Amino acid sequence: QEDKMEIPKTCEELRKNAGRVVNGVDYFELILEKLYKSLGYTTELTEKYDRGLDLILTDKSGKRIGIQAKNHSNPIRRKKLYKIYK
Repeated sequence: QEDKMEIPKTCEELRKNAGRVVNGVDYFELILEKLYKSLGYTTELTEKYDRGLDLILTDKSGKRIGIQAKNHSNPIRRKKLYKIYK
């Protein structure tokens, strides 16, 4: 089911599926994973209780990047964005 999902072409398409869960994973996180895979990254979805990281990317040089996905209609306070652990 996840492989058949297409990356939404508009914000309205993305919003239409807000809150949707596919095989226990948030739809928004799955779309981000698909997007980064299409850009050439190796991707890894993290466990649900992972201290905030939702996706780990690895580029072709081996550099790893942690992604904390946020899908809110209102601005997110900066304080929440700094909760990622090093």
